[in-house]
Amino acid sequence: MSWTRSALPWYEVDVPVAGMRRTTVVGPRARFLGATLVALLGVALLSGSAYAVGGSGVVAVTGQVGKLQIGTSNRAAVIAFAGAPDVEVRQRVLGFPSYDALGYDCSNTESANNFPIGNSGPYCVTIFFTDIASHSLEDFVSSSASYHERSGVRIGTSVSDAQRLLRRQVSRGCGVVLKVDGAKAALRINFTGGKADTFVLHSLKRTAGLFNCTR
Repeated sequence: MSWTRSALPWYEVDVPVAGMRRTTVVGPRARFLGATLVALLGVALLSGSAYAVGGSGVVAVTGQVGKLQIGTSNRAAVIAFAGAPDVEVRQRVLGFPSYDALGYDCSNTESANNFPIGNSGPYCVTIFFTDIASHSLEDFVSSSASYHERSGVRIGTSVSDAQRLLRRQVSRGCGVVLKVDGAKAALRINFTGGKADTFVLHSLKRTAGLFNCTR
């Protein structure tokens, strides 16, 4: 995953996928640049002030996300845990399996702590990616302070404190990222301005293919 907020090349969209309908995303918000989203979109943006909670709790290299488990939990479990999503997108990245993404705390406005769930938006603070074929949770990304790493790393934790707590050194290849690999999942913590600002958790069996720099 490239962690430069002004440009997000890690989000691999605009690629031709046989048998999938091309649609644009969020009408006037889409920055076409001659391209359209390759997706089957099920977008349900909330128009009012109420947002789904998006869950909370521990994010661990064991694959734990609160009460959920990477590789085991399904879409229904995500909704039972995090609430009804603000946005849901069904899509496929070329070379990877189709996925169902459930986004929380979403809007049409990009900010420093959210991520595009579609081409040029909408933008969500927390996103769960489930594999459509296996119905299992495969990727998770969040910059919500409601989540924390098991050893004590939280959104806002300094690089030095995170390295001490996890006994790991950050990698500076694609931004500043602390990488921890487990038997079932891979945990990545991004840092901006010397502070932790994003958790990403991957299944080791399958991935949506959106965060190539974090693998």
